[in-house]
Amino acid sequence: MNKIIVPIIFIIIFGIVFFSPQIVFSETFEIQMAKNSRFSACIETNNCFVPTVKWIKEGDTVKWHNEDNVVHNVRSGKVQASNPGYQFDSLKIQPDGYYEVTFTEKEIYYFHCQYFPWMQGRIVVLEKKDNLSTEPVFPKEVVKSQVTKGVIKLSEPKEVVIPKEKIVTKEVVKPQVTKGVIKDVIPKDDLVKSTKTVTPNYSYFFTGITILVILLIIIIPIVFLIRKFKKSTKKRKEERKKYEEYERNRKQYNENRRRQEEERQRWKQSQHKKQDNKQKQYKEKKQYREKKQSRRSNSTSFTVNESLEILGVDYDATHEVIKNAQREMTKKYHPDKHKSMIQKSIAEKMMININNAYDVLKRANRV
Repeated sequence: MNKIIVPIIFIIIFGIVFFSPQIVFSETFEIQMAKNSRFSACIETNNCFVPTVKWIKEGDTVKWHNEDNVVHNVRSGKVQASNPGYQFDSLKIQPDGYYEVTFTEKEIYYFHCQYFPWMQGRIVVLEKKDNLSTEPVFPKEVVKSQVTKGVIKLSEPKEVVIPKEKIVTKEVVKPQVTKGVIKDVIPKDDLVKSTKTVTPNYSYFFTGITILVILLIIIIPIVFLIRKFKKSTKKRKEERKKYEEYERNRKQYNENRRRQEEERQRWKQSQHKKQDNKQKQYKEKKQYREKKQSRRSNSTSFTVNESLEILGVDYDATHEVIKNAQREMTKKYHPDKHKSMIQKSIAEKMMININNAYDVLKRANRV
């Protein structure tokens, strides 16, 4: 929540600081470039710039309006200045065109028209803290060449009769030049207050407040939408992470199950193989016993004396002598010791006779 409140408070403070000194308490004044001011005759009627001298406060704006039928311009400084246009220069102002300048420093600004040098004027900027309720008027200058028989011609076409003994001449104070800006020195006693009252232009104040409200109305939903988008994005990332972890665990589980199943199948195959081998061995042994039994059953039965003769021992031979004779005869007539088929067949027959004779002696308890 602090992330939302802090930007809103910052916007409100910025709007108050930015708009308060310049919009709420600022005004816009208009200076007209009178019609036919392109002719020098406008000097006589004081109808070149209307008004020629304008008093404003810091932060106020002056707007020059070209009401003539030709192109004019506005440049800062006097015509004879070394750097005209240093502070402001409008270049060309077309007929019925405008040019605005906002003055923020307490100074006296001279201005003139570059194309028609007889068009000259000045702007006197006062401090904001003066808070004057009426507009001061610059004292009308007395021109010596215009004094005729006690009649003083003022800047206006109006004539005022003043006795000669009441005419007071004052020394002309030369303007001070500081950093390219021409400042005029005006005695405070020469300021005459007019009856025109200055009313603040509150429309700019309400415009600024409206702009702030509109900005808040636009920014607050955007901030909430951004927070909601961030939350949803974070939630989607967490869900995606959980899903990926689940898929990883599932794949690992399936892999383990597959390996266990393969091991189980291999174990089953090995067990089946062992069982088959056992059965095979059992069948081979059984066949061997049956074959041996059949051979013995088919062989001719011998007497004790015949059996002793086959083994090559005497009638009075002991058990050890009979066993040794049977071993010697078996080694001698074993089929594997003979290579030819005839010898092998003879050896097999002899082995059958030796075994039968030994069995007869066993039954007769001679072995």
